[in-house]
Amino acid sequence: MFSLAAQRLTGRRKHAAILLSNGKVLVPGVSDNRDWRGEYSSAEVYDPARGTFAAAGSMGSARFKIPEAVALLKEGRVLIARGTSFPEVYDNSDATFSRADGSLEASRFFASVTLLPSGEALITGGYADIHRGLPSTSSAWLYRP
Repeated sequence: MFSLAAQRLTGRRKHAAILLSNGKVLVPGVSDNRDWRGEYSSAEVYDPARGTFAAAGSMGSARFKIPEAVALLKEGRVLIARGTSFPEVYDNSDATFSRADGSLEASRFFASVTLLPSGEALITGGYADIHRGLPSTSSAWLYRP
């Protein structure tokens, strides 16, 4: 059986949702019905104990098409590695986003992130919005927290 959990602050699509170590859910990234022209940098956190959404700060860049490119790191921070060439990390302790060191060479869309047993994150594939086309990549990157 389904029941309404809560009303989000912003209508979202092509976003991500990830369970945080404190039991809340981070919902970063968004596009509205304008798709590429409707990207936002905002994020929300769902609190299941209260049944409410609250603002969770803003990423440094607007991002969408990110569902498979978000990973909960071992220390509890969240890696967001798609939507621009510069991944970001969300720190739940102070509800802030910061730019991660390094670059993915171009804005990556539909890349995937997998957390490795070492605590590193493997970022693979995706396509880039460059050179008037959408070339896919065979490149892979490692994020070392």
